[in-house]
Amino acid sequence: MFTKLWLDIMEKIKIIIVDNEAIQISNLQKLCERVYPNAPIHIATKFDKAYEIISNHNENAILFVSKDLPGLNGIKLFERLRTEKMVKDYCFVLTYHSITQDQKKTAVKAGVDRYLNKPFAVEDLLPILKNGIDLITSKIEKSLALDQFKELKDSFDAEVLKIKEIIDIILEERIPGIIEKSTNIENAAIWIAKKYGITDEIELSHLSIAAKLQFTGRLILNDKFLTEPVMKDGRLNDPIMKDIPTFAAKIISRIKGYETVKIIIENLYENFDGTGFPDGKKAAEIPKLSRILRVATDYYDIIETGEKTSDASDSIVNDARRLYDFIPAAYIDQYLAANNLGDGSKREIPISLKDISEGTILSRNIISKEGLVLLGANTNMNEDNLAKLRHSAETDGIIGDIYTFDIANTTERNAIDN
Repeated sequence: MFTKLWLDIMEKIKIIIVDNEAIQISNLQKLCERVYPNAPIHIATKFDKAYEIISNHNENAILFVSKDLPGLNGIKLFERLRTEKMVKDYCFVLTYHSITQDQKKTAVKAGVDRYLNKPFAVEDLLPILKNGIDLITSKIEKSLALDQFKELKDSFDAEVLKIKEIIDIILEERIPGIIEKSTNIENAAIWIAKKYGITDEIELSHLSIAAKLQFTGRLILNDKFLTEPVMKDGRLNDPIMKDIPTFAAKIISRIKGYETVKIIIENLYENFDGTGFPDGKKAAEIPKLSRILRVATDYYDIIETGEKTSDASDSIVNDARRLYDFIPAAYIDQYLAANNLGDGSKREIPISLKDISEGTILSRNIISKEGLVLLGANTNMNEDNLAKLRHSAETDGIIGDIYTFDIANTTERNAIDN
């Protein structure tokens, strides 16, 4: 029994023959016309003509190509089509007088679906044509299924977004300014994550959502504690706050697809040395995304107390290895420089090691890949400091970039102001 999809494909199917042997072309054409008399048949004897035909008929075709095509042979043609991704829903058939096992292996890698020996016989061609139709049908069905899945996912994501927006409204109502704060945390966390080597878009999306939803746990608090930091100096601020990550995770667990977000938030208050809660995890036991979000969150918690940005970032760096993973701790300092979020009016710029000279003033800490502060902010580089930095860069390496003040830009702005 034919499905509507199968009948639609039969009406659209094309046959393309690429060969330089007139007798073989004629025989194959006659056999195809006997089996599928209504299918349009396109013929090419040279690569350039074949490429032109394929470009104009890049969907729903059975492509017969001779292995021994002169110039660019049949296998090379398949490799090019696969590399350029110029066809969709094709069945690739390689025709030949003789073929070695190595050539077959190469053909498989090139994307060949079927083989057909010359001279052509109808009993050999029939299963090839049927399999070709079946293969194209399965590819189209898979494509349609993926499209339907995407539509369902988009619809699901839209519903989830509505839930998140409702949570945002409730949070902003109870904690004015929390949306702006969570956006700042999100921006910092995503920047740090990318510097930390996280490039997967799904992971970054989970981190972004966790930055926004981490504050849902505060909804259980009375007004007195709503804006208080959960931890002070790595210890729980008040026993009532111990349930914040658990309550947040409970809410988020009701939203399908947010399992990773739930895990990030559950582990947010684990200290790097194992003294945090709820499970006393330490170092690599704490999910990397939780470690990143913790640094960004605590930085903005410190800022809310009235501290300057430099003091807040120094506080994070000083507590690296005790409370924080030292890598995101180093990057929060650099995030401020890269995004011009420092205390003063001086713009900061990254500088390469080879461009640092005596008299260069560092605007940020330089931290080794072992987490040690090699040189502090505002260090005026001298010969000894340069030697120390170059040696450490060669042996241990440093985290991220080196930042200095943009003297040229500052001088130019001062001249304009005057």
